[in-house]
Amino acid sequence: MKARTALAALLAAAALGLAWRVRGELDDYRRRAARLRSDWRSIAGIAGPAPLRLHAQVREDAGTDRAPVVLVHGYGIGSSYFVPLAERLAGHVRVYAPDLPGHGRSDHDARPLGIAELGAALAAWMGARGLRGAWSWRIPTGARWCSKRWRVIRGWRASSSSSDPRWRRRRAALRDCSPER
Repeated sequence: MKARTALAALLAAAALGLAWRVRGELDDYRRRAARLRSDWRSIAGIAGPAPLRLHAQVREDAGTDRAPVVLVHGYGIGSSYFVPLAERLAGHVRVYAPDLPGHGRSDHDARPLGIAELGAALAAWMGARGLRGAWSWRIPTGARWCSKRWRVIRGWRASSSSSDPRWRRRRAALRDCSPER
């Protein structure tokens, strides 16, 4: 009986410690996100006739003439994935983290969009924002259409949270595929 009570007390203390840590991390995330500004732009629908409103988290106060950076998420996540990175980059460059259609706070299109269609939506959003010559930091899903968008972006960097060794080999080959190469 004493062992069960001690185990219960130990588990309760661990749960309390974990809850305290999560609360601190959530507070830190909220402070970082508060420094980013919400921005909304409309683009033409990709799969349907209705226009789409796309949300982005933006920080434009860098005061530099460097090319801006566009942080592009993958499937199933939104721009909030990039809040810590956006905050770190914001002191050096203008940072834009859009929610692609069907993700985050952006509108959903008539149907779920494929990779090429998400790329077209991103290019339309960048056009609506007047972003030409931006660097793009993306999750691997954007790699397929990247090479077709050189007129919009200057180059790109891939990152992945994947532990798949096949992706690590591909990533080494795709690390920087700027048009100058």
